[in-house]
Amino acid sequence: MNIVFTDLDRAWVYLAILFFTFAFSFFVWVKLFAELDYHEIKYTIKTKKRTLWVIYFNLVSLIIWWQVLQLLLSLLYH
Repeated sequence: MNIVFTDLDRAWVYLAILFFTFAFSFFVWVKLFAELDYHEIKYTIKTKKRTLWVIYFNLVSLIIWWQVLQLLLSLLYH
């Protein structure tokens, strides 16, 4: 049985990937600043807000580059 993804199915998959990436980034962010508080390392609120987005966009860019790499590798084998 072949499974065929339509454009709408891909949109839901990409939205799910972005959601889970953000959720993972958020939990990493919470844990990171909990550790900083535990070790009494000082930081500003602005730094704390920026860090969440840095973690998130790094993970998203990693996922995008992984997709590009998979596409390029699949073109080599066809």
